[in-house]
Amino acid sequence: MKFQSQALIFSSAAVQYRYTRKTQFIENGYYHIYNRGVDKRPIFLRFGHYLRFQNTIRSILHTGSATPRLVYNQSLALKNKVIVLAYCLMPNHYHFLIKQTAQGGISEFMQKLDTSYTKYINLNLHRTGHLFEYAFRAKMIETDPVFLHINRYIHMNPVLAKLVDHPEEWRWSSYQEYINPDNTKPICNSEEILGRFPSLIKYREFVESTDALQTLRYQTTLDKNQDEDAIYL
Repeated sequence: MKFQSQALIFSSAAVQYRYTRKTQFIENGYYHIYNRGVDKRPIFLRFGHYLRFQNTIRSILHTGSATPRLVYNQSLALKNKVIVLAYCLMPNHYHFLIKQTAQGGISEFMQKLDTSYTKYINLNLHRTGHLFEYAFRAKMIETDPVFLHINRYIHMNPVLAKLVDHPEEWRWSSYQEYINPDNTKPICNSEEILGRFPSLIKYREFVESTDALQTLRYQTTLDKNQDEDAIYL
């Protein structure tokens, strides 16, 4: 992967990336995708809700459908159009790090995912109307340091929100897939990130160190000041 280095802004405490109102999706582009509940309300209220969302991701990637198909059709699988590199499901929002490998892949993937989950929640909770505040939000990633920063930020989101003390304690993210390579039902392709580190230990140090946590807390403040629609916490 080759990014434009001039798009990165360095400081001693943070890494910044460009915010745009309209994001252009390109083939082989990398994106931070996120969304939150209407009025910042919870979108996951029960254990089963998180599990349903994860299973829907798998189904869309492997069959092209939000519900498992009886006949597996490789040509419809969205994994041919998008690669999920990281994700985290939080009580009232979610984050993805996605590479689009074919035109229209991200829009199709997110439309199927959000629509299916909204229908499921409305039926499950006997409600009507919108569940998510946006169709979805996206920011293009243009530099390698930002690429790694977003991966770390996504996995540390539950720690930043003080839901857990360590990222591996949060079941509803891809961090478990990263630190347990033997996972039998992975959603993510972790090789592209892990391949940038000499060992799994070094990756965990990058994500979990005290300095990293301080940087992420400072960066979150900058992001909220820069973008009034930032939804990180």
